[in-house]
Amino acid sequence: MADEEDVGDGIEVLCMDDQRTIVLTGEIDERKSQQFLRYLATLSAQSQSEHITIYISTYGGDIYEMNAMHDAMRLNPCPIHTIGIGKVMSAGVLLLAAGDRRSLTENTSVMMHQIDIDASGSVTYLSVEVSHSKTLQDAMYRLYSRYTGQSVKQIEADLKSDKYFTASEALEYGIVDELLSSAIPVTKIRKRRRK
Repeated sequence: MADEEDVGDGIEVLCMDDQRTIVLTGEIDERKSQQFLRYLATLSAQSQSEHITIYISTYGGDIYEMNAMHDAMRLNPCPIHTIGIGKVMSAGVLLLAAGDRRSLTENTSVMMHQIDIDASGSVTYLSVEVSHSKTLQDAMYRLYSRYTGQSVKQIEADLKSDKYFTASEALEYGIVDELLSSAIPVTKIRKRRRK
């Protein structure tokens, strides 16, 4: 049975209970994060041993919601298989990399970057915002380092500007463990060698 939310321009989050699958598309925002957390909790309540598959295709979104979704995934007792398809950018990359099994379709584009700050106000206010954003960014870099095997120093260097990856490059960087071909049934075409 599929549970979905329609926001007027198409389905953005879809949960297929019978297949234990969540589809996450569009911008990552508070509404989508809350629905995502509900779906994870529901699937976990049904079974704590069966895996959950999460398809991700997004340009990214809010870092606070990304953190909430990431933490819910890591606290969930179920094994989680993340699959990137089409585009996985910004906040979506951390969610992809946080899976227990991480896959990417062969024509998917991946992009990582620094945190964006959209703030205005007094110098004091901006100073506080920059300091807090730096804290969030450092935490994100540490998570990227944990999941990819890259050093924090390397991640900092790579993300001085937007960093785009082909599927093969994302595999080599350690964002995912395998690439999937478009053949049906899905076939692994290449796996990253673990260090």
